[in-house]
Amino acid sequence: MRNLRILIPAVLVAGAALYFGYFYLWLEDDERIIHSKVNRLVEVAGKDGNETVFVGVSRAREIADHFSSDFSLDLGRPFPGGVSGRDELTAAIVQVRANAQELSLRATDRQLEIAEDGESAVMELTGRGSLSHSGGEAREARRFRVEWIREDGDWKIETVELLDIIN
Repeated sequence: MRNLRILIPAVLVAGAALYFGYFYLWLEDDERIIHSKVNRLVEVAGKDGNETVFVGVSRAREIADHFSSDFSLDLGRPFPGGVSGRDELTAAIVQVRANAQELSLRATDRQLEIAEDGESAVMELTGRGSLSHSGGEAREARRFRVEWIREDGDWKIETVELLDIIN
């Protein structure tokens, strides 16, 4: 039993070291930055229970700030199409968050390619989400193509295109 108490933390520490070693040593800077931005978007998009209007608006603005000044967004039905501008995107996110009791997202199966000039990148990923609201709960997975550009020295999302609805 004593060996198990030592083994479990050792395995957890080794796993964390491998993850951070991969993330900080193996990936190039731009790859690491884009993956970090996706991780942050997933984290900020989540909602666990009640939140104040201020928190909801703040998180929606943070999400919208990850998009370029001239972006296009196609998430598929039932999400609004033709969103133009960060303010409109922020309002749409606030509305979704206000109607959701809980919201969780994951971004899996990521494939990232950065252009040779280092000014653009393309990522394909699977977004898996669950949403709880007064009408029940919904779970879904969708495959997206996300195009990134470097805008004012920072990586921003230029295009999100729905590729497939998995379930």
